[in-house]
Amino acid sequence: MLRHIGVVLAAAVSAVVVLGTLGQADDGEAFIVTELHPGWNLIGWVQEPTPVDELFDSVAELDRIAVYDSASGTWSEKARAEQSEGQWTLRSGRAYWLHVSGERAIEWMRERGSYSNDIELKSGSNFVAWRALDRVPAAVGLRQIRNSTVAAGRWDAAKQQWRLAPVLLPFSYWSLSEFNHGDGVWIKAIEDVTWRQLTGESPSVTFIGPVTDQQRVDTLAELEAYRELFAVTFGGVVSGAAVVVFSDNGVSAKWSSEASGTAHSCGWARGWEAYYSISCGKSTLAHEYFHLLQNAASEWGRLAVPPDWMTEGGAVYATLLSSSVVGGPGFADQMSTVWRGSQADGRGLSTAGEAGDHHQYQTGAAAIHLLMQSNQAEELLLYERLLSSAPPGVHHHAYGADAYSRTAFEELFGVSIPALETRLYGPAPSFESTNAQATALQTQEPPLRLQLEIEAPDGNRIEGTATISLFAPATDSHFAVLALGGSLSVPIVTGRYKVQAVDVGGGCQVGFEAPLIVVEDRFDNSYTTVRLKATGCEAVVSGTVLGRDGQPLQPRARGVWVELYAESEDGLHRSPPTRVEPDQRGRFQATVAPGRYAIGVSPIETGGAVFGWVTEEGLSLDRTRRSILDLRSDPEQEVTVRLPLSRTIRVSGVVHEPNGRPAESLTIFVEGSSWGYLRPWTEGMSRGYIGWRQRTDSRGRFDLPFAGQNAVIVVLNEHDCHLGWYGPGGFTTDLSEISYWATEDRDIRNLRIHLPRTACE
Repeated sequence: MLRHIGVVLAAAVSAVVVLGTLGQADDGEAFIVTELHPGWNLIGWVQEPTPVDELFDSVAELDRIAVYDSASGTWSEKARAEQSEGQWTLRSGRAYWLHVSGERAIEWMRERGSYSNDIELKSGSNFVAWRALDRVPAAVGLRQIRNSTVAAGRWDAAKQQWRLAPVLLPFSYWSLSEFNHGDGVWIKAIEDVTWRQLTGESPSVTFIGPVTDQQRVDTLAELEAYRELFAVTFGGVVSGAAVVVFSDNGVSAKWSSEASGTAHSCGWARGWEAYYSISCGKSTLAHEYFHLLQNAASEWGRLAVPPDWMTEGGAVYATLLSSSVVGGPGFADQMSTVWRGSQADGRGLSTAGEAGDHHQYQTGAAAIHLLMQSNQAEELLLYERLLSSAPPGVHHHAYGADAYSRTAFEELFGVSIPALETRLYGPAPSFESTNAQATALQTQEPPLRLQLEIEAPDGNRIEGTATISLFAPATDSHFAVLALGGSLSVPIVTGRYKVQAVDVGGGCQVGFEAPLIVVEDRFDNSYTTVRLKATGCEAVVSGTVLGRDGQPLQPRARGVWVELYAESEDGLHRSPPTRVEPDQRGRFQATVAPGRYAIGVSPIETGGAVFGWVTEEGLSLDRTRRSILDLRSDPEQEVTVRLPLSRTIRVSGVVHEPNGRPAESLTIFVEGSSWGYLRPWTEGMSRGYIGWRQRTDSRGRFDLPFAGQNAVIVVLNEHDCHLGWYGPGGFTTDLSEISYWATEDRDIRNLRIHLPRTACE
């Protein structure tokens, strides 16, 4: 027997991994049905402690049983003929090898065990039972111990070979796909660790109000479906929870008002309890039940408040998933317009809870989905635990806006919140697993090309491509992880690598810490990071800014900013511009990293609203017509900017209330006649040029600067309620009736605005 087991274990260590699919047991059924094949079978014992004789009696073809003791590192076995020689007890949580005689597979039916999760693993080989839910993805089931293990496997008795999960390799190298209740599992651990498997009994359900028998059946069926779906999809479960179901909103509001003083209607979640009104539909039940899953993270310690975009976004995605409305990459397509809307008004994940869309449900759901597709679903719960360890007073934001939560997010997910925003707001979001991009190097393979970002002398990041080749493999070659510059970390074969070239364009030279990269296989830190720095990477844009009369704008006005916006591949401006101020002759010079740039011009005096974008035909408010300077091929370029005016003007006057008294504390600003962009790096749309906002004084007076060809005055009350527009045609509240002054470099003085009665009163 020991020889047979030794062969099996050796196969686990050296098997060539191939893709495969495991059989499934039906979660929720009272029995486990296992096919036992001639030869060795590995099963997990999930029942109560049972004498081994009972197993021999129930399976006639069983002729031998073996078990491995991970504490002592020894094997024990018992043959059918040896039943009387000492008594064995099969214990829950352990895996047993069953040797079956005969020529055909047989079906073995046994009762399902109760879900329980803590399995103690020892350093070295462990043979244990999967005592939790069915159809749990292997990556999800192993995630909690991934830093303490190097491999896991399940024995495929039909083919007499292993289905393996080499934890250090990309998922594409795994042939172990999932765990099912009652599976026997081999775990190779590098330290003693407790494996917390996924558990989750069905929650208790209480009905309040007149509920029909059919409604009871439907609700219980939905809850069971959500329990299984969310456990498999998100890698988490709920234990010891309770669900209270109301017959209608009236009963819900009355009950909640009496219980807590606050009347709730459709649904809400609190601690380990979810509340749901049948009249609101099944989607509400899915939403609130998922919140219980998030609350389950409290098992791991006292929690800080999680970001709203994460909790609510996850619940929205779960709701859509549970109703089969959307799943997989189709969710990205459905959310694309929402992301554009979030990006267009400047909202991001960092401030999602402070913006509209009721906690930014949709953008948050997209983030949840992106992380889930990267096999990081469980971290959505563990992130809460990490925030809870913040020192007192350090973490107090719920939106990822403080430095601590941003750092915690990046440590846990391997991506920063700004980087996640970039991926979400890209033109074609990809939800492929990051690991799918990993490349395993072999000595006979061509050099590996990595996309990377490196830092230029001015602090900007430059995109480029690095080419590295395997110089000498390690003696005992394993896989580790390499991060070159700012590139994605990729698993590669351990050994020594030579950097052949780094191409960032523009004549840049790239400095290295060393020409050879040594990638080591270290269990305590399997990541190797090589820092790169660009040198001699400078491009220069110089030019002249002239007014409409062909003369420099200064010193007749306070001047303009010339702003260079780095262009990304998707045409968005993701970082603040490089800003320079022309001298009195209108000359300017900007030094930037080689790249592609658009040029915008904005008046200093009016707070950053743009004059327009430099195009081949001149200055234009239409951003889509902007010219792009490519400084990678030509690092020195000259431009001339002609403004549509020769000076900034002043707009002044006094505002009177309908009763004739001076209108104090109104908000006044001046708006242009064309569509343009306000602060282009946020991509926020605004009408034309916008100058300083100013409050009227105690006598109703205002005096504003303005830069533009046409102007109309916008008036808001002290509570920022829009009162209307004032132009040469008088005051109006109708957008179609707005009239504009043709400024032609002339001030607009001594205006007297008499407000009519408006809807704001």
